[in-house]
Amino acid sequence: MSKQNEIKEQTNSVVNLPYLESNEATIELLLKLGAHFGHQTQRWHPSMKEHIYTERNGIHIIDLVKTIDNFNKALDHLYEYAKRGEILFVSTKPQLRELVKNAAIKSKSHFVINRWPGGLLTNYQMSQKSVKKFNEMVSSFYQGIHNRTKKEMLKMVDHIRRLEFLYGGLRSFNKKFSCVVVIDPKLSKIAVKEASVSGIPVVAIADTNSPTTNINHIIPCNDDAIGPVEFLLERIADTILLGNQGKGVEYKPVNFDELTELANNMNKNLDKTDQAGQNKRVIRVTKEQVSKIVKQRKQK
Repeated sequence: MSKQNEIKEQTNSVVNLPYLESNEATIELLLKLGAHFGHQTQRWHPSMKEHIYTERNGIHIIDLVKTIDNFNKALDHLYEYAKRGEILFVSTKPQLRELVKNAAIKSKSHFVINRWPGGLLTNYQMSQKSVKKFNEMVSSFYQGIHNRTKKEMLKMVDHIRRLEFLYGGLRSFNKKFSCVVVIDPKLSKIAVKEASVSGIPVVAIADTNSPTTNINHIIPCNDDAIGPVEFLLERIADTILLGNQGKGVEYKPVNFDELTELANNMNKNLDKTDQAGQNKRVIRVTKEQVSKIVKQRKQK
């Protein structure tokens, strides 16, 4: 019995992972989904040579037997990583954002789907400060904000919107990730590099144009098509959920309509107290305005 089969038997004795069967039916399904289509031959990366089956009409064809084999090996590792800690999903491809987000939410993991926040993995202190600031600003609206004009409160909502763009899938981020799952490592090369520098293993769904440097577990597949990526992500999410036993992180979406309504209501209440003479609104001026006023008084 091979070492790989022994590992699978040990894993299956604990839990049944959603492995792909190495048979014609599975290969046929992947073919229908378009998982075998690579990039044009002139756009390939030499490090992906071993995962290419052949070339047809100027397009590289991915070896789906290796896709299945590598995917099953990756599931073994993902299960162990999920048992040890929290997982981060990364993909900034527009057509894959919702798929990645849904997989992360389902598996109770973190995600980055808009733009990679530089230093997320290599500068934990600054990243945690940004996430903490994001959460505190959201909480402040529900606790009540005082001495702020309507314009200032709406500016705060806009600032929260910018932070949500970067850290929306990281609101529960407070410790080092046990693994990073990347779709298209070429597009997310900074995330892959930061993970490597931080000693975090990377599992990547990669096309024929992707470099394999700093990737621990590569799954060769068409990473531009929704069908095959969704098919693989569903099983990856199921595996992570089995590993963390549902004890991962909960996604906390920001309701911007509600925040805007709270800002408007707080401003109305402030106007009422002003009219009743019970409170005075704080007027903020810039340093330039103060200097101008002081200069005018000196001239008088």
